[in-house]
Amino acid sequence: HLAGDEYLKEISLLFKKVFRRETDITARYGGEEFIVLMSGESLENACNLAETIRSITENFFLEYQGQTIHNTYFDLKPVN
Repeated sequence: HLAGDEYLKEISLLFKKVFRRETDITARYGGEEFIVLMSGESLENACNLAETIRSITENFFLEYQGQTIHNTYFDLKPVN
């Protein structure tokens, strides 16, 4: 659990690097899900940013106490 919590903390930092506008809100939602609120963003740019974070997250790994932790599943659910 400690390794998983550390992994999620690092992922949240990645979200903050991608979604940088003052009006962007990133948050952990539930156990391991994240949500991003982007007021006034075009659908095209929102999709591009979502793809950016998907790609970064997919390739992210964390070294934790001699173990390498990789992402095993990523589900991007667009909100209409």
